[in-house]
Amino acid sequence: MREFIRDKRHLHCTKRSAGQVYAICDLLFGLAFFVLYLFTLTPSVLSADNGEFQLVAWKLGIAHPPGYPLYTLIGFLFTRFFSSPAFAMNLLSAIIASITLVIVSKTVRLLTRSILAGLLATSLLGLSTTFWSQATTANIRMPTAFFTALCVYILVSWRSRISDQKSVNQSASHLVILSARHLVIFTFIFSLAIGHHLSIIFPGIFFVLYIFLIDRSLIKQPRRWIKHAIVFLIALLVLAYLPLRGATGGTLSDGETTTNLVQPDKFLDHVLARGFEGDFFYFLNTRSDLLIDRVRLIPTLFDFQFNWLVAVLAVVGSIRLLLRDRKLALLLLGGIALHSFVAITYRAPQTVEYMLPVYVLLVIVVGYGIGSLSPEFIMHNPQFSMKTTRLVFYSLCIMNFALCIALFVSHLPSFNWLHQHDDTREYAETLLNAAPPNAIILSNWHWANPMWYLQQVEGLRTDVNVQYVYPRGEPLATSWLKSIEAGLQTNRPVLVDMVFRSEFDSSGYFFDPIASEAFEVRNSPRTESPASFVTNDSDFENKFRLIGYSVPNGSTNPGEAATVILAYRVEAQPDRDYSFFVHLIDLSGNVIGQMDQLIPTTRYHVGDVIITRFFVTPLTTAQTGEYQLRAGIYSVGGDGKIVALKSAGNEQVAVTNLKVDSPDRLSDPSGTDLSGGITFIGSTSSTTGDLHPGDRLTLDLHFIATRPLQRD
Repeated sequence: MREFIRDKRHLHCTKRSAGQVYAICDLLFGLAFFVLYLFTLTPSVLSADNGEFQLVAWKLGIAHPPGYPLYTLIGFLFTRFFSSPAFAMNLLSAIIASITLVIVSKTVRLLTRSILAGLLATSLLGLSTTFWSQATTANIRMPTAFFTALCVYILVSWRSRISDQKSVNQSASHLVILSARHLVIFTFIFSLAIGHHLSIIFPGIFFVLYIFLIDRSLIKQPRRWIKHAIVFLIALLVLAYLPLRGATGGTLSDGETTTNLVQPDKFLDHVLARGFEGDFFYFLNTRSDLLIDRVRLIPTLFDFQFNWLVAVLAVVGSIRLLLRDRKLALLLLGGIALHSFVAITYRAPQTVEYMLPVYVLLVIVVGYGIGSLSPEFIMHNPQFSMKTTRLVFYSLCIMNFALCIALFVSHLPSFNWLHQHDDTREYAETLLNAAPPNAIILSNWHWANPMWYLQQVEGLRTDVNVQYVYPRGEPLATSWLKSIEAGLQTNRPVLVDMVFRSEFDSSGYFFDPIASEAFEVRNSPRTESPASFVTNDSDFENKFRLIGYSVPNGSTNPGEAATVILAYRVEAQPDRDYSFFVHLIDLSGNVIGQMDQLIPTTRYHVGDVIITRFFVTPLTTAQTGEYQLRAGIYSVGGDGKIVALKSAGNEQVAVTNLKVDSPDRLSDPSGTDLSGGITFIGSTSSTTGDLHPGDRLTLDLHFIATRPLQRD
């Protein structure tokens, strides 16, 4: 008896000691990734949905469907402690991501008893492309990943506790009580997850199946469901925030009221995101002809996130699961398969983000494959050979560690670059500041949100009315032209940050470029150069006169476009459309950057001023220094020859100098350099054999980014 008590005390001390080691490992692991995300955190306001969440959380508003009330409430409380709500919401994602990684690591450890397997497999997730990206920006995907990880951990913990209690011959009634406690917690968390985003229902189907497979008595005892149903409904009460806040002044990001959310049908429309119904299974129901192409994306998406060697680890884990634990295999592999299918058939550009729960489940599979070969696991499963499995285990660990190093080295420069650049703020601030007093800016969703943030949070240019031009079931260009017409009827200046070239050119309106790639819309052309332009006076054969210019930044980098805006006055009625160009010239007279534009000059009359913008990109081989910008005009004759208009006998006139700084790129691939950090590296075709007139030729064009791209 004394020996039994002594052994029991020793076991208790051993477990407590192990628990302390685990807690320290979890703390250090989570802290390490938090520091990584903190030092690569996006610094400020973001575009599109990310910018919306930063704004809505700060003002306790209503986000777009399904509303995200829990995320909004937590974000509102969190932003109270920071002077910059945008930074605070980005930081919140880093915290949630770090906690999520700790939960995933604990899940693998609980399944395999291996600390090393949990840490290594989870590091693959933490260093993957999309997870790292979502960990450093304000978004609702990271909470979805958190809920996915937490649900799986609770279920694995629940099963482990039941197995432990059965091993010490606990009574059936005690097991039922133990089961109920864990399942109540799971029900509450799962309900919160559904209230956050409905997409978790798809892996959730396998969560529920797993529960019934582990505790089959639940099927025969529906009375046990009552408590869980009540808890489920209680957790869904967070959705009541939407009508309550809507009735008390809560607004959308653009300031639109949401009082209609008190109406049951409008509330359900918002929560269920019925406006997006047509996007679900779009590539299955509406465009099934593209389904195969979408499925073919999966290997590309996988390689984008990880590395093909991770697929080897995933296969090992899947085989181990199917051989050793088919119930757990159903939970993990079933969730991966169904959620992947739904994401692939959903019409949206953020497929990689919708797949985030899949990545969580996948690394648990990887961790199980490695950990189930660990000495700690084999010790409790003596049917395996310790020698053989030890060799395989450490080989897989080395392979996993090498993959983590490769991901870290590959991704760190890009995320560090994003951390050091604040392009979204710069664009939004520049556009707002360039707008005339009391102007209307017609914007797309991408840029409207950061401008609303700057107006509502920071009080920048509140006299400007930023309007989002949303899809209305008609050609988008038509919607923009209708919004332009409505804006001009108010006798206020109207600006647009999106261009439909052919539709706009044939509209009868005139579009004068301003800073930040936007245009001011006019019913008639200008008659004077903008006051902010530098004066110039270069006559081109008494047909056009260059009267001013603006180079907003004054400098650029090799391979990055510099904005040059020129003002020409029409001196004689044009009899044809002319092309205007800008060249960037080095000291030897070589052209190292250029842009040509065909302008419909026949629309203009004598005295009208043509404002035209050029994006001049220096060659990626350009050396640091100052280069001369030159401008000119030409037309193409009937014989196809270029006929240049001359100024003082020259085909070009000097405008100003442009400074070229050191390159701002992270890689130097071979190929054809394009502007904006993009390089064309080649093409492939699936078409074989001879081609004849009328045959279809499909080409896949391949590009590579030399730095992170921050806009479409």
